Amino acid sequence: MEITPQILEKYSNGQCSDTEKLAVQHWLNTSNENDAILEGVPFSLFLENKLRNTVQKKISAFKVTQPKKGVSRRIVWSMAASIALFIGLGSYLFLNSTNEYKTQIGQIQTITLNDGSIVTLNAASKLIVPRFFYGNTRTVQLEGEAYFEVAKDRLHPFIIKTWTTTTEVLGTKFNLSAYTNDATTLTLNEGKVLFYKKGAHKNDGVIVAPNQRVVLKNNILEIKEVNSSLSKAWAQKQLVYTTTTVKEVMHDIERFYGVTIKVEKQGLENRLYRGKHNNPSLQDLMQKMSFVLKFKYRSEGRIITIY
Repeated sequence: MEITPQILEKYSNGQCSDTEKLAVQHWLNTSNENDAILEGVPFSLFLENKLRNTVQKKISAFKVTQPKKGVSRRIVWSMAASIALFIGLGSYLFLNSTNEYKTQIGQIQTITLNDGSIVTLNAASKLIVPRFFYGNTRTVQLEGEAYFEVAKDRLHPFIIKTWTTTTEVLGTKFNLSAYTNDATTLTLNEGKVLFYKKGAHKNDGVIVAPNQRVVLKNNILEIKEVNSSLSKAWAQKQLVYTTTTVKEVMHDIERFYGVTIKVEKQGLENRLYRGKHNNPSLQDLMQKMSFVLKFKYRSEGRIITIY
């Protein structure tokens, strides 16, 4: 099988078939240069070096080639510069290109990144990652909620940027929720995490330990002890709440079922709700919650009104 850039890209994103994966692994093992990826050298650096060598060879070829009669040295050097610019621009665009993963209402997606990290993306969320991690960090962007199982690499910290926060880890497991206009929360299962506000210095951040949850709300960071084993319940389509406001629960229901909920009962949104629901239908969930919280509701299409 011919190893093409398209197959290498699929391999880096964990999207190869078994046949393609074996072919790429054989190709990687055929020389030390190909094996650079497996030895921990970022593939982007490998590509960049190849492109740089190509540029140098092209320019050297112009140096040693005598220009034909009627072709000035200035034209030759202009052509060489154009080739260098074209290849350099192509290298920059390729190395800085990204992949975007986006889930719809009620959809959950699991993604394997090219460093071996696994990300489970919750409903109505978006993850933007480089095609190849390049430089000293592994930086991604999250909108919504995801559970991260980050591959260990002490030389290249894993950084997640959201609309309000930055999270830095070396290798760990945690849940991060950062839906627009909601509080940003991180619950840690393993390892340690540095968590700080967007635009702030990391020295102003907090170190989060296992079984702790950090919440950024109203520009204030707060840490509390929790049972982190419940942080990924949503990935099994379970809705588990311990001390969660009704307002937050309703937001989850809207994203999970694709409905709009209007709460007309005064004071209800600020009440705390506790409950565990295993892949419930919308009707069953609303009936159980209405019984516990003593409210009534009516459904009109995709709109639910609570009173």
